[in-house]
Order: sequence, then structure tokens, then C-alpha cells
Amino acid sequence: MIKKKHENDTKQITRMKKSLQKMASGATEKGARARANVQTRIDRITEKLPELPKEVKGIKFTLPDPRHTSEIPLQVKNLSISFDSKPILIDVSLAIRRGERIALYGPNGAGKSTFIKILMGRLTPDTGEIIKDPELHIGYYSQEFETFDFEKTIIEMIEEQCSLPLMQIYPILGSFNFPRPQLYQKIGTLSGGEKTRLSIAMLMLQNYNLLILDEPTTYLDMVSQRTILEALKTYKGSMLFVSHTEEFVEGLSPSRIMLLPENKIKYWIPKDISNFS
Repeated sequence: MIKKKHENDTKQITRMKKSLQKMASGATEKGARARANVQTRIDRITEKLPELPKEVKGIKFTLPDPRHTSEIPLQVKNLSISFDSKPILIDVSLAIRRGERIALYGPNGAGKSTFIKILMGRLTPDTGEIIKDPELHIGYYSQEFETFDFEKTIIEMIEEQCSLPLMQIYPILGSFNFPRPQLYQKIGTLSGGEKTRLSIAMLMLQNYNLLILDEPTTYLDMVSQRTILEALKTYKGSMLFVSHTEEFVEGLSPSRIMLLPENKIKYWIPKDISNFS
């Protein structure tokens, strides 16, 4: 997956350099600004290209298609909640379409995690309604790793929770940089970054048709971020995610952005991400 991302970024740089050559004849001030913007973008992509780990080169895998749902598998209507008489969410509404990716944006304290916990049934709103398709199965990532048994090995947990055959599981785990010998390592001995990679891999190995991800790239190095990004780009179900990593959001290309606490829905436009961070 990182290899594919590296190839795509390299191709993008080549295309942008060709655009610069075509723009070179423009002598106007506007043309000069446009060339400078393109060059800045080229420099940024080039700087962020990670070294390709040998462990993930040439690995190919196929994810199972998510279970089918209705056109709108999850709908939130007029959701409100307060803590100690302080409003956190006020009249929030959102409809997630089948296969859609939505980025959830807002400053600390805006209610992003509260909103996600309500969707997951871990908090009860004061008012509002959540309508779920009967066939909806939600995979949830948070930084607490609540579903992990730290005394088990990686392979023990996977065999318990995943129904895919091992020959299909091995390449997927390999693409997350988990070689076969490491599968016999206890989960409790993994680093924070390794636990994050494993947690996202577990979501991909199960038949969820909506992923809800709360800051999956926090504290990860660039290569691990790219690993997770490239895996999630292959996912065909719906997705609601929180991330302040610009490259991660750009890579997932959400169709819409939900802004909290304003409760506004905007269509996503590349290069406008920094305005919402």
C-alpha cells in the first residue's frame, strides 16, 4: 500500500512539473502566483514521501465487500446534549450515505468525541433520534484499545474475532507491516503505534459497513500514517472520521465535512482543509 502511494505521489509530481512547464510562458503576476503555488505543492509532496519498507513491497490483498445496507444506513436527527447545564451539542443532524466518507471537524471541546460516543451508544443524548439500518455494523476506532486482550498474541485475537481464512488474513496483516513471526507476539508488548496499526487492521478484517475513526493517526510516524491511509482508501463502506492531519484527510477525499460546534455540513474541496483545522 505504501508502495502504491509512493508511485501515485511520484506520478502526481511528474504531472505537476509538466503543468509548470506549460505555465512557464505566462508572464503575468497571476501566472507567477499560480506557478509558485504549484511548486509549493510539489515541494510539500516530495518532502512527505516516506522510505518504502521492504516488508510491504509487493504485497497485494483483497478486502471483502461490506455487507449491503440501505442508501442511508445512519441518520441523526436534532441531537442535543449538555453536561452540568453546559450545552455541548445543539440540534445536530446528519445523514450518512452508503459508501460515503465524512470528515468531522472542530476545535477541542466542540463535541466531536461526544457525538461519536452517542453514535456508538456509549452516551445517551438529552434529545434527538438516531435511525440505523438493521444491517448496519459499525467498526469503531479509539485510542483506548478497549477491545484488546493484552495477554493474547496477535494471531490468537485475530482467530477469535475474524472469520476470514488465514491465507487471506496474512497478506492484509503484512500490508500493515506485521510479518508472520510477529503474529505470535503478545499484544501487551506492542508499541502504541503498533497497537494503532493492529486496531485498524482488525477493522478491515471484519464485515463492518461503517467505520467511525477518532484520531487514528495521532502519535504515529509518517510511514505508519501512510500504511493506515492506504489501507483505508481500499475500504468500500461508509466512513466518519476525525483527523487534523491534512495529508490524511486529503488522501481519504471525503465527500463532505461536518463542522462542530456550528453543526454545518460543507462539501469538501481540496486545499481548503487548513481552514477547518
